[in-house]
Amino acid sequence: VTTLLAAGATPGLSTPDGWTALIAACAGGHGPCVARLVAAGAPLDAICPGEAAGNCTALIAAAQHGHLECVEALLRAGANPQLRSGGMDGPTALEVAEGA
Repeated sequence: VTTLLAAGATPGLSTPDGWTALIAACAGGHGPCVARLVAAGAPLDAICPGEAAGNCTALIAAAQHGHLECVEALLRAGANPQLRSGGMDGPTALEVAEGA
């Protein structure tokens, strides 16, 4: 991630199915990558659409997989803990974490 960002990669780009590097790093528990992406200006509250991702944000992905370091980094950076997965009907990151 450091090399890509240094080469000018845009931290907020997403794959065709909506995955951003930040959401993927949070789902995988890659705390140092999350920190670098946040510092580079990756959008904190981008929503990854689609059934496979459950319309989640990076914070929800981190909470769902129990990655506390990523959750803390996102909250310190200002991620919105009130956003819900699945649109308006899904759980918040806190509700996801309580079920994890």
